[in-house]
Amino acid sequence: MNEEASKLVVELAKQAIGTVRVTSPDWIDVFIRFNADDAQCGWKGSYVNPTGVHIFDVLRLSNESERIRSLGLSLRDSLTKDGRKFVVCLVRANSNFQYQIDFEWHDETKWNITKLGGRSGLPEGLESLPPLA
Repeated sequence: MNEEASKLVVELAKQAIGTVRVTSPDWIDVFIRFNADDAQCGWKGSYVNPTGVHIFDVLRLSNESERIRSLGLSLRDSLTKDGRKFVVCLVRANSNFQYQIDFEWHDETKWNITKLGGRSGLPEGLESLPPLA
């Protein structure tokens, strides 16, 4: 990872933590899923607090949403693999301020976050990622 991408990863993790701290001061874990292609981008997120898993209301978080989209697009532009840009990244952080970012280069549906259809609201496939150290 180049120096610019490394800085953007840190900024994206800080933004995830800042967003959840505004939303739920007693948060435990936060997940931000940024997805993009050449035509559009967006994000979904969820967090865990003592009462359960909650989905961010991205419409109520307009300033945070704009910052996440901006950082995500900048990171996507600065990071390529075999001439390709990632299609999804997942930022994970916990209340001990440990964080990890994972990238997906092909599958646009990876780590989907939803509660529809009885899903948990956690990123799908989370169990296959290494725990935060």
